[in-house]
Amino acid sequence: MVVSSDVERCVCAAVRLPDGRIAAGHRHWNCFPVAEAMGHTIRITQEMQGFLTSTGRFVNREEGMLLQLAAGIPTADPRRVNRYVAGGKLYSEDLY
Repeated sequence: MVVSSDVERCVCAAVRLPDGRIAAGHRHWNCFPVAEAMGHTIRITQEMQGFLTSTGRFVNREEGMLLQLAAGIPTADPRRVNRYVAGGKLYSEDLY
């Protein structure tokens, strides 16, 4: 599948820290040591997890799902296809 480069889409997992800084990684668990190296010491919650987009914007899991659907990007894991409904959440496993 070819996706136009001007269509915003999720490119990697990310965690938004309470001070607004972003720790990014291939998967969400890759973001945790990055956040720790940035001096973050509290537990990272689901609400802090999301994605960086192709425009550099942080989005939560729900908005990430909507972006991927709008860009016409199917899940990388067909077992997760049932998540592709309104209110679904995107997971880093869905990106690659």
